[in-house]
Amino acid sequence: MSKIIESAIEEFAIELLEKQGYQYIYAPSIAPDLSASDLPAPSEARQAGAQAGSDAPTRKIQ
Repeated sequence: MSKIIESAIEEFAIELLEKQGYQYIYAPSIAPDLSASDLPAPSEARQAGAQAGSDAPTRKIQ
C-alpha cells in the first residue's frame, strides 16, 4: 500500500490551480524580509480573510 505524503498533495493542488490559470509564487519570494514572528496568528489571519472576502464575488466549484 502506497503512502500519500503532504508534499505530494500540495504539488497536486498547485498543478490543479495552475491549470485553472492561477500562478504559483513561492512565499519567500513575495516577502523575503518577513520572518515567521511577523506573521499574524492563524485565528487573526482567518478573521482578516473572512472580512476581506465578504464582498468578493463567489463562484461555485464543481
